Amino acid sequence: MADYSQAKQFLSHSQHAINATQQLRTTVANVFEFLRDGINGEEGKNQFLQTFQDLLVAVNKDFSELEKLGNSMSTMPDVGNAALGPAGNLCMEGDADENNLFQDTLLAYQWYTKLHSRAQIASSLVPMYKRTLSTSAISIARARRGSTNPAQQMKPHSVNAAHVESYMANTLPRQFSDLIIKMIYSQGSTKILHVTVGKVLYALILFRGLMIEKVIVRGLGEDVFDVDTPDMFTPSRFECMRHISDHASSALLYVDQYLHVQMDLKPRFVMAWLQSHKGLMTDSCQKCGKHLNNGLPPTFRDFKSYAPYHTGCK
Repeated sequence: MADYSQAKQFLSHSQHAINATQQLRTTVANVFEFLRDGINGEEGKNQFLQTFQDLLVAVNKDFSELEKLGNSMSTMPDVGNAALGPAGNLCMEGDADENNLFQDTLLAYQWYTKLHSRAQIASSLVPMYKRTLSTSAISIARARRGSTNPAQQMKPHSVNAAHVESYMANTLPRQFSDLIIKMIYSQGSTKILHVTVGKVLYALILFRGLMIEKVIVRGLGEDVFDVDTPDMFTPSRFECMRHISDHASSALLYVDQYLHVQMDLKPRFVMAWLQSHKGLMTDSCQKCGKHLNNGLPPTFRDFKSYAPYHTGCK
């Protein structure tokens, strides 16, 4: 292992030497470019000499730095076949300086060592998670067997149309009194709700039964209809609203894993999540504490706590 650490140190010194060489070339090039421009009149003679002297001092400084690095470098350690095992015989195929064999093998060994260490940690945690998952599976199975409400055993997209309309017209507005909820389209099992969140935004929510298939968010001044039907496809012209639409798609995927618990969980979750955007223009990010980041307010809301975050801070 000592050979490997010496080799790693040698590579680090080599990189520093390359950087110093590039810096020296830059300062020398600056000298020749300055000399090429020449003197601008007699008044600039003193200034010319002063600048020329400063450039030469910079060249001398960079050369001294490169010379110091060169003197501190040792020769490349010979790891040999014994240290690399069978991989050491690969150096017989071509020039070692061209195929970069030693450095690639060293990186592969470091990666393998890190992988082995983390695999040991993971194997020690598996038994604990197995017990947790088993307990959760048993609890869910018991909850399913103990459910006596036939409506909860139905599929969200196959709920009776009259029940869906009653739910959207009465239950949701009563549960979320801060939101203005209106049904603007109804055709069979397909419904579209127009939800206004304070004086900030509105959302169009496409339902199939009680299953939400799409959410699109726009600013209050933007069009709702395309000719005579609700426009569910045109994105908002405001970047922050487009971000919220993307986060809404993620929220739908997040809540899908809990649909077996309660049939109307998805509509209630989406309404509560949208309601948390009421303070979009005043809330500060929970991570960085700022209101604006790259000119945008915190458009992301945590799916559990509804805490505001910037897209880059979540």
